[in-house]
Amino acid sequence: MYLPLVKRAEERLHGQKVRLIYGVASTPDKDIQRQRVIQEGINFQPLLDGGFFNWNHFERPGDLLGEPLDAKLVKDKNGELGLEVVGLLYEGVKDADDLWNLMQAMEKPYVKRRIGWSVQGGTNELKGDDIVRCTVDQLAITHEPVNPFTWAKLYKSLTKTMSTGTGTPLRMQDLDSGVTDVLWGKCNGHHYDPKSGRFFDGAKGMFRHLVVCKHMDAEEARRLLHRIITQFQGGKTDGRSA
Repeated sequence: MYLPLVKRAEERLHGQKVRLIYGVASTPDKDIQRQRVIQEGINFQPLLDGGFFNWNHFERPGDLLGEPLDAKLVKDKNGELGLEVVGLLYEGVKDADDLWNLMQAMEKPYVKRRIGWSVQGGTNELKGDDIVRCTVDQLAITHEPVNPFTWAKLYKSLTKTMSTGTGTPLRMQDLDSGVTDVLWGKCNGHHYDPKSGRFFDGAKGMFRHLVVCKHMDAEEARRLLHRIITQFQGGKTDGRSA
């Protein structure tokens, strides 16, 4: 769901290595205060023009953790709009470093908690409990979001997992038949060479192929890639020659 937005942000960075985070900052669900934000009425341009990510609504210099790179209203698999955002965390800011470490720790499979977002700005039109029009100029990353359906994750979990660390091209024929049965198929994005089975952009290309061409859920694709990379690094193959 978030891949096109993250991809666009990566392209704007021109190869610079930064700590990217992404997620859904607003949804049409009722929050714990029984209010609902009408997604079509969100003006998030001020956020993109000059907003920051902060920790839990605090505004000291050390609480400014990063900044947004892109945002967009996107429909989920149920057709509901949500405000997706991708941005970076600053290097050398202690609280930003702590947040990065916290988010890494929370990616362990046994961790059941997650952090989310809270939008900050102003309400321009209110009808009953519905916020019909609002302006978002800042985003708080928080462990106690008003809307519990928001979420934030590291993009590192994808980029790091998708690097084999060997410098060897990742090819379908280096994987067991159970995995290749899932991977093999029509590719609309030219992510791999159909003759050799080699992915042009390594495991990043494989991830894009799974999400874009195979219509796999991003989290499911990430788990499959983790299995593939683990197998590849362990030298397990199905016995076919390169």
